[in-house]
Amino acid sequence: MSSLNVQRIWTIIQFELTRLFGSKRGVVILGAFSCIWFLIYYYLISSAADLVSSGSFKDIVISVFGELNLLNILEWGIPQLSVYWIVAMYLLPVFALLFSCDQTCSDRERGTLRFILLRTTRSELLIGRFIGQVLIVSILITITLSASLILALTKGQSISINDLGLACKVLGNLILVTLPFIASMSLINSFVKSAKMSIVTYILLYVLGGILINLLSYLVADVSLLFYIYPGEQIDRVLGFNASVFDQYVLPTVQTIGFMLVANFSLKRASL
Repeated sequence: MSSLNVQRIWTIIQFELTRLFGSKRGVVILGAFSCIWFLIYYYLISSAADLVSSGSFKDIVISVFGELNLLNILEWGIPQLSVYWIVAMYLLPVFALLFSCDQTCSDRERGTLRFILLRTTRSELLIGRFIGQVLIVSILITITLSASLILALTKGQSISINDLGLACKVLGNLILVTLPFIASMSLINSFVKSAKMSIVTYILLYVLGGILINLLSYLVADVSLLFYIYPGEQIDRVLGFNASVFDQYVLPTVQTIGFMLVANFSLKRASL
């Protein structure tokens, strides 16, 4: 990846953005995404103030997330932001996988990948598609987060500078958490030929890999450190908003770089 052309990468990024925001297929996908989040806002986030202040909800949080120390999140000045953070931390990585499941595989299936690679390199295509998906997910996270803040204003909540700073931290953490998921899907796209198969392959690798690591830890030796390869392995620790620098920043960054390096190696040697 030593001789990368920034202009070609930017062209690929623009194509990714246009493919979602400027096509009929993309509009349908965004419509489905909006419907799901509308239900979340309507049934959860809109009543966040009542939920957070109720003792029964805190009891549920303690029983479900007892070891994650989430009570400090429930004390944030904007209850809608608290509920949004908990929901988004688990839901947005799933959306990141779904949005990024078709980076290069369908082009290989249609035979258009060879045509594209006449005008760019495989590394540029990989990086451009990855950055394009990161931008798409980042835009969607920004929109959903902003909607939570707007909803808080409509409920009579006041938003201070500190609250806006906290919202920015939430935005940064959510984007960082989704990066390894997008990068791992870039790797799977380097050898899978359809978007549906990429999702199936991801699920199989995720489940079977976990079973294999547990079996090896039980039968041979403790190899539980291999779980650090898994995207989102640190989510439970980050959820309490008091995670270590390693869990919050280092691990997702290293995972993302590692997946992209392996994806580049795989794509360069893949048959087109």
